[in-house]
Amino acid sequence: MSLFKIIKLGMAVSLGAIAWSGAQSSVDAPTSDQFRQRCETLSSLKLRHGTLTSTRYVPAKGEAGGYCDVAATVAPSTDIVVRLPDHWAGRYLHLGGGGMDGFLPKLDVPSSPMVSSGRNLADSGYAVIASNGGHRREDFPDASFAGDRGLLLSYANGKIYDTDMVGSEVVKAIYGEDPRYRYFAGCSNGGRNASTVAADNGDFYDGIIGGDGIWGEAADDVGGADLAGAVTKWVQTAQIGKVFSAAQGAAVVQEQLRLCDPSDGLKDGIIADPESCRIDMRRLQCKPGEAGACLGDAQIEALKLYRTDLVLNGKITGARFGLVDPSFLNDGLARSHLSMISQGGAGSRPGDVDLAREYPNFKRFFEGMLHMSGSLPKIAHYLDRGGKLMIFHGWDDAEVPPYTSVNAFKALNRSYRKAAGNARLYMVPSMAHCRGGDGADASDLIGAMTLWVEKGIAPGTAANPLVAWKRPPAGATPRPGMVGDPLFQSRRTAVLERPLCEYPRTPRYIKGDHNQAASFSCVMPKGTAT
Repeated sequence: MSLFKIIKLGMAVSLGAIAWSGAQSSVDAPTSDQFRQRCETLSSLKLRHGTLTSTRYVPAKGEAGGYCDVAATVAPSTDIVVRLPDHWAGRYLHLGGGGMDGFLPKLDVPSSPMVSSGRNLADSGYAVIASNGGHRREDFPDASFAGDRGLLLSYANGKIYDTDMVGSEVVKAIYGEDPRYRYFAGCSNGGRNASTVAADNGDFYDGIIGGDGIWGEAADDVGGADLAGAVTKWVQTAQIGKVFSAAQGAAVVQEQLRLCDPSDGLKDGIIADPESCRIDMRRLQCKPGEAGACLGDAQIEALKLYRTDLVLNGKITGARFGLVDPSFLNDGLARSHLSMISQGGAGSRPGDVDLAREYPNFKRFFEGMLHMSGSLPKIAHYLDRGGKLMIFHGWDDAEVPPYTSVNAFKALNRSYRKAAGNARLYMVPSMAHCRGGDGADASDLIGAMTLWVEKGIAPGTAANPLVAWKRPPAGATPRPGMVGDPLFQSRRTAVLERPLCEYPRTPRYIKGDHNQAASFSCVMPKGTAT
């Protein structure tokens, strides 16, 4: 039996110096004063797997309930935070990291407002857990932590285990029982974390949400959705270079809107179905002697490469980008991952990399040594045993190509059709990387996932509808009682709404107020069999 199964069955958690006989269950919740006392007493807890460094009780205020914040460290430098609500619903939520990690994510709100926007998840009965990924970025900026093999392995996947060990001990100690339901949610690097969680820790979790992430391994034929494949696409993008001016990028965006915006029945500055739209940029090509926002041969060729899967030795190794503003594309991800390969050193310059020659080395490093993305067969095993998986990705992501998620999801359905029945993919129109863009970029996927896991109500049904909304502009005043970033606003403050459609379906305007989700329907793309 794995250690994760042992933890989940409640057979091997030591309570150290604390034991509350007859402790209140999640059904029979303690009073705020009782919970405050438990939080204060928790400071004497001796962890089996780490060191508790602080406890702090935050009383209820306005709409926000009270909670206990716990901080711990697993040697040498994995910092972990746990938020424990005084009114617990038996739920455990692990939030993934972002970028090169090195910092503690906010516990008020997930890294992407698609996971949950407008509420503190502790108020919904979740014990929320997160870590810094195993290192502190003030000590190790960017990928320099990779010079320490232990820190590198922790970043790759070890921090998930460490965080869950500490989180499980603390939850059991304060509530006197194990969680009834366990969830994981993350975007970007947290989306990559989601793939390893599903593959390697699936017996620990009931529901997993991964956004704008990396999925599978090269041998799984996932169309470049694996990390080695993503690195090849990032390096290719860096080799193309910054060939677009801001004016040229804006011209490309406007031409895309002219061609594709009306396809959903409404001209609103949002491209709902980029896959059904034929993009031809020849109208923007420079005439002899013309300059400025028009496109030269270099820009036309660069667009073609961005929007084409990278093929090496007859196999797709890098998934293509979507309809992004090409002036936003950069070489940061390529440089970070090449630096990681060189163990935190300067690494190779992207322009010096022979992709066909180095791709096997990418596979050996990111998969053979680090296991940085979860294999498709193991993810399918998690789904086969009843685990639930939600994948989401912004169609306008200029960092992780959106076809990373599309290709992986197609591979899952192609090879593991039965298991894929417990997985959903949501491609978000005109959303950038994890958030932002011109489309709706906020939702409540964790709420939908909770209904799916705990009540068996599938997302997207009448009893569990999925809606995305666009948040108010920067500088908006948060609603009374709201905790956290004011941009993580609830649906009540939405500028517009759209249904969140299960791929390959897309939103189509039917009639009524075009700012309301009820005016749209999720339909199959043109030419697709139902």
